[in-house]
Amino acid sequence: NNVLADAFIESEGMALSYDAMVARTAAKHKRRVVAGCFQELLFLTTHGVTQLVQGEAYSDIIISKAEGFDSISISAT
Repeated sequence: NNVLADAFIESEGMALSYDAMVARTAAKHKRRVVAGCFQELLFLTTHGVTQLVQGEAYSDIIISKAEGFDSISISAT
């Protein structure tokens, strides 16, 4: 959620492109990181934190804030 919060600040609250976020990933095991990010997005959407829109199968996913986005707190462990 911290990465998304920073991305939303950078985009001035505009919706984000999943493809653009993935393209910026420079991890050694990129496929694993991308899959993990997608799983986190599904979790956040299920809990009312984000909204996902995809026009058709295999197209870009647009990520936007849901009502619960600003009220969630993430604690570091």
